[in-house]
This record gives sequence, structure tokens and C-alpha cells, in this order.
Amino acid sequence: MEWRNHIVLNPEGKPSIKGTKITLEQLMEGLSLEWTLDELLENYPHLRKNDLLAVFAYLQECLHDKEVK
Repeated sequence: MEWRNHIVLNPEGKPSIKGTKITLEQLMEGLSLEWTLDELLENYPHLRKNDLLAVFAYLQECLHDKEVK
């Protein structure tokens, strides 16, 4: 999954889904509230499954070789 095709920085500098105002922060908040992927797709109608896969690919790259303390 090439996340760069789906994720851009919005004018405030936050990673967001390309072509939407949906930030990754919003999506992570939904997941922290135990929303399922289907619920995220329902609550954000402009979101597509590939957008969510791109979020996970982006996060994986951000965390790659990073030590969690």
C-alpha cells in the first residue's frame, strides 16, 4: 500500500486523507473509542477502505525502527 497516494498534510500541518478534511487524529480517536473499521467508514462517508489501509501503512512507517518506551 502506497500511503502517499492517500495521505497529505492539511493547511494546519496535520496528516489527513487526501481530498477530505478527515485527519488521521480523528480516525485514531474513533479507533480509541472502539469503533470498528466499518463504523469508521459509516461515520466518514468520504472515506474508502484503501484510505484506512493507507493510514495503517503510514503509521507502520512512522513506527518503523522506533523504540516505544
